[in-house]
Amino acid sequence: MKTLLNFLIGFLAIAILISILSGDIATGFSVTFIIGIYMLPSWLASSRGHPNQGSISTLNLFLGWTFIGWVAALIWANSYIDKDKKQKTAIDYLKE
Repeated sequence: MKTLLNFLIGFLAIAILISILSGDIATGFSVTFIIGIYMLPSWLASSRGHPNQGSISTLNLFLGWTFIGWVAALIWANSYIDKDKKQKTAIDYLKE
C-alpha cells in the first residue's frame, strides 16, 4: 500500500505543479498521465526489486519513445521478482 500511496501522492503533486505552470488543469493531468504511463516499466522494476532496475530505467528513458523499447522494458521489468525486496502492489491488495 505504501508504494501505491507514494505513487498517487507523487502523481498529484506533479499534476498540480504542471497545472499551475500551464494555467490549465486538464493539461496538467494529461501530461502527468502520459509521463506516468511512459515511466511505468521503471516504476514496476523498482517496486518489484528487480536487480537490473537501473538498466531498465535507462532503456525506458532513452528508447521508450519507440514503443518497441517501451514494450521491451515492460517485459524485462516483469521478468523477475525478488520475494525479499518486493513491495505490495495494488494487485496484491486486490487478491486479499
